[in-house]
Amino acid sequence: MFELGYVFVTSILADWNNIPYTRGIIPEEVYPVTSYLTLNFKGEEVCAYGVKSGFFCGTLDEINASIKILNPSTNTLDVLNVNKVYLGEKGFGSFEDTGGPVYKRNVNNGNITAQALGIITYFDSDIRTGRHYFYYTPIETILSAGIINLATYSGPI
Repeated sequence: MFELGYVFVTSILADWNNIPYTRGIIPEEVYPVTSYLTLNFKGEEVCAYGVKSGFFCGTLDEINASIKILNPSTNTLDVLNVNKVYLGEKGFGSFEDTGGPVYKRNVNNGNITAQALGIITYFDSDIRTGRHYFYYTPIETILSAGIINLATYSGPI
C-alpha cells in the first residue's frame, strides 16, 4: 500500500471552481496542473516545491533509481524505484519538503502551466562537491495504487 502525507495538488477557490495548482518561484505564483507526464530522457528540466525550502528546478539525472528508505511504520528499509534530479549547489534541506509536488513547467504565450511528475520522496547532498539531489516517486506509481486520483485543469489560462 502506498501512503502519502498529503495529496499531490491542492486547490484554490476561484469563481466557485476548484483549480488544481502547484506553487511557483514565489509563493504568490501558482501554476495550474493540466495533466501528468512521464519523463523518459535524462537532462530534462524538473521542478519541485517543498513546503519548507520552497521552489527548485534541476535536471533529470537518473530514471528508475533504487534507493533504500527507512519506513517508520515498520522500522525496516524499503527499496523504492524513484527518479533522481540534480539541483546544483542549492537544494531541499528539510524533511517537511517530502511529499511536495514535482512537475514539468510549460510556458506558452507567457502563461505557465504544470504537468504532474510525482512527489518528493527523498533528498541528499554530497558534502565534498556541494551537489544537491532529490528523488521523486513517479506519478504513475502513485496513481496505479488506485487510492488517489489526479485532478487537472482544462479551462482558460
